[in-house]
Amino acid sequence: KGFALEVRRGHGHRSSRSPRIAMTVHKPPSPSIV
Repeated sequence: KGFALEVRRGHGHRSSRSPRIAMTVHKPPSPSIV
């Protein structure tokens, strides 16, 4: 759950580290990622 908090705080800066996680955090119900 730590990555989620970091991505939320970064809001783009940290998302570059894990684009997949960032997308899921923004749109959890995404069939494209699943």
